[in-house]
Amino acid sequence: MGFAMTGIDVSNWKGFPNFSEVKNAGYGFMMHKLTEGHTYLDPCAHKNIQNAKAAGLHVGVYHFLKATTALSAKQEAEFFLSKVRQELPLDMPVALDVEAFSGVSASAIAAAAREWINVVSAEGMYVALYINKDYADRVFNVKGGGFKDIAIWYARYTGNAGAVHDVQELGRPAEMIQYSDSGSVPGVAGKVDVNVVRDNLPEVIVKKGLNGYSSPVLRKSVLPNAEVVSDTTQDFTLSVGHVYQLKITGPAGTVVNTGNGKVAIAIPRNARTGNDDFWFIVGISKGTTGIYVHEKSGGMFKTCDVKII
Repeated sequence: MGFAMTGIDVSNWKGFPNFSEVKNAGYGFMMHKLTEGHTYLDPCAHKNIQNAKAAGLHVGVYHFLKATTALSAKQEAEFFLSKVRQELPLDMPVALDVEAFSGVSASAIAAAAREWINVVSAEGMYVALYINKDYADRVFNVKGGGFKDIAIWYARYTGNAGAVHDVQELGRPAEMIQYSDSGSVPGVAGKVDVNVVRDNLPEVIVKKGLNGYSSPVLRKSVLPNAEVVSDTTQDFTLSVGHVYQLKITGPAGTVVNTGNGKVAIAIPRNARTGNDDFWFIVGISKGTTGIYVHEKSGGMFKTCDVKII
């Protein structure tokens, strides 16, 4: 099998890479650590995600699991979702990193991972499970059919992606393979993890309407028999420095933001009228970004795209 694209994964340990150099060196995507446990947010994540998008890289994120029960895993999933919504859309997977547990049974780890995956998947996310061979065998029984509904991000350090026998070892192809933890990539200080993907995952994610690429829909709000709706569901164009007013009808507490704050920002008008709230969409620089509505109840939908010219 061939590979569709090569990319890197980073966290705050790599600071702020030059993603234009990464892109120019032939790399196509970047995965960034976003959260860990139920309180930790990677301090470099937001800036790096925005810079990577601006450089033309496909971007995904991952969460480092600390939970050992379904209850704590649900808490971690909700924390992750509260942060990842601010980074949408993402055209690479959102991944669950499962490793480094000590003194915890395999069944407990697997149950916690399943709970996290279920909660995050229910929000319309393309989820991948990051594991090494030991966890694939001992915890998740991947070769025996375990977690067959979830994409696998397989950590197998051979230094050569073509030397990873994922089909033989997992019983199926891994959607992503991390084949080195010591790559040398222009724009990144020191050694960095290097990965490949089998298929065109951005195309899959966008076509399926996942990770913030969903078509505009109506979502039930926290009020009975009410809906949060946007007065704009068609894509529109806005000049740099110009302002578009968006009206949201529904319960108070709804928030609007953009998928790329370097292209456009959303500012509340703070003048609620009846059931209507108004937001100013301000063009910052040339490019295209989505407009996202975040309901107080926790739901989220994309209402349209705006192109800044």
